[in-house]
Amino acid sequence: MTDTPAADAGATPATGAMPAAVQDPQTDNGAAADDLGDGGRRALSDLRREVRAIAKDRDDWRTRAEKAEDAGRSDSERRDAELDRYRDTDASQRGRITELERDHLRRDAAEEAGLPRGWWKRLHGETADELAADAKSIAADLGSVQRTAPDLGAGARPSGAATASQGMSDRIRDRARRG
Repeated sequence: MTDTPAADAGATPATGAMPAAVQDPQTDNGAAADDLGDGGRRALSDLRREVRAIAKDRDDWRTRAEKAEDAGRSDSERRDAELDRYRDTDASQRGRITELERDHLRRDAAEEAGLPRGWWKRLHGETADELAADAKSIAADLGSVQRTAPDLGAGARPSGAATASQGMSDRIRDRARRG
């Protein structure tokens, strides 16, 4: 791999996952991939296929390098390296679990406070109580902003109420009768 920023920007993470720019169905200008047209979708599909092939090749070479490295190690060194890999995987999985649990708490707090869908992402706090307090605060702010829409005079009129346009209605009916 080269030392240029352009090469590093397109590099895939060590996990073997595709870069976010390739996984994301959004184009650079924010338009969905469906808005690209047939040629654009084909080109994007081809690029994604190429990235997957390159990632597979990279993973194959990484596996070969690890095997070659392992060949020169003693049994205890191999076990230590494998144990380190398991510890790294365990730590990343524990981090992901913690993140998912926190997101679940945020969703619950938002739902209990009656926030609109998707607003759970805006909650801040480390404990369930902090998240609930933040959700209630946001809900109170939204409640003060969301008032009933002003009556602009559109829609059905109340029956029996005299309106300023009653005289005009009478004139229209008279004109219609006369023909």
